[in-house]
Amino acid sequence: MHIYLYNNCLIEDRDESIRRCCRQYAKDTGAASLLKFIDTAAISHRVGGKPFFRDGEQIHFSLSHSGSIWGCAVDSDPVGFDIEDTARFEKGRRYKQPAQADSRWLKIAERFFTDSEYEYVKAGGKKAFFELWVRKEAFLKYKGGGLSMGLKSIELVSGGHLISELPGGWVREVIIGSGFMAAYCAAEKREVERMVDYRKQGDKD
Repeated sequence: MHIYLYNNCLIEDRDESIRRCCRQYAKDTGAASLLKFIDTAAISHRVGGKPFFRDGEQIHFSLSHSGSIWGCAVDSDPVGFDIEDTARFEKGRRYKQPAQADSRWLKIAERFFTDSEYEYVKAGGKKAFFELWVRKEAFLKYKGGGLSMGLKSIELVSGGHLISELPGGWVREVIIGSGFMAAYCAAEKREVERMVDYRKQGDKD
């Protein structure tokens, strides 16, 4: 699995950006035979909104954007990927006391997470909230149903601890930089073999 990161403000054409990432993956992995397919295959959307190459299963991708960052995970097998700007729920809001901000995470967790996950957020605060949020989003994207499946459709806490092995998937956090959290999901345990951060290169290609 490879992950490619860009400045969100530089993404003008989403489909072309997807193709760019997939082309780079093909080059990085020595799969030059995929280049023509990537350039010509139509990009469609599943019922839950997940984009995919309609004309074949040779290459898979999952994209996400939040705040200033846009990212795409590419692999030879299905993948789900999510990024969250950890300040996005606070923008435009002013809290007189830290406890007011903390209560916001708890309210969202109480509404959308399972009881065990809610207790995890109560104990861990904002960091715990986003640890769960990105993992849930990555899993739902991997499954292809998106948020329509419901955030409570998967349990990510057992015995007060995060778990990675899930029914029909394996999820893990990936570090992409300060102020952001991200996670990916695949059928089984796997590593990110390469992550390219074009934001640091000042370059789109």
